Amino acid sequence: MKRIICFGFLLVLVGYLLFPGLTRAAIPAAERQGLIALYNSTNGESWNNNSGWKTPPLDADGFAMPGTEDSWYGVVISSVTITGISLTSNNLVGTLPAELGNITNLRGLVLHSNQLSGSIPPELNNLMNLQSLSLNSNQLSGSIPPELGNLTNLWYLWLNNNQLSGSIPPELGNLTNLLGLGLDSNQLSGSIPQQLMYLTKLSDNGSDFRYNHLFATNDDLRNFLNSKQIGGDWESYQTPPFTRAMPWIPLLLLDD
Repeated sequence: MKRIICFGFLLVLVGYLLFPGLTRAAIPAAERQGLIALYNSTNGESWNNNSGWKTPPLDADGFAMPGTEDSWYGVVISSVTITGISLTSNNLVGTLPAELGNITNLRGLVLHSNQLSGSIPPELNNLMNLQSLSLNSNQLSGSIPPELGNLTNLWYLWLNNNQLSGSIPPELGNLTNLLGLGLDSNQLSGSIPQQLMYLTKLSDNGSDFRYNHLFATNDDLRNFLNSKQIGGDWESYQTPPFTRAMPWIPLLLLDD
């Protein structure tokens, strides 16, 4: 009997070493599809590091077998669910897929310093457990979705160094747990909504609103933003909105 038990244990151990994915529970299918959609929409074949994502044996969907996702580069699994995706500076080129909204237990989505383009999908509002959203230093365009105001567990929202345009949605004032907010170096314009004054947990000197086309409508808002702004002065770094009729203005500013 002891020999049988030992032999059985040996088989399990060998199976774990040779096929580790076979001994782990699979994450929900919708979450796996969210990962696959991210890979496909951002040219995963050309990522700097995509180890584990397509390690044989492959499933019918062309990716490593279900249950191996915790070995995929940049993916964090806790209790058989995805809680983190971190693919910083990994040569992601393309757009953010709506299927990311399937990964509803995600706590951290860190994709900064890549070449992401297109708009921020409003489906990210499904990520109600998200605490950190870092999409900065990409080429994202379009407006900031008001739906991001539903992510009330967010601590950090970094959208800076993109090409986002339009106004700041007042719904961001719902993010009352925010400790840091980065909106600088975009093409945002118009009046900053009064609702941002609800973000009382923002760390002093820890957020950034510079290098846009923004203005404040009253001194209370202006002073509040100054207290949160890195360096204490956001308004002096705003520029007028440019028009196609005067393409030379940005060049002059760059020369300065």
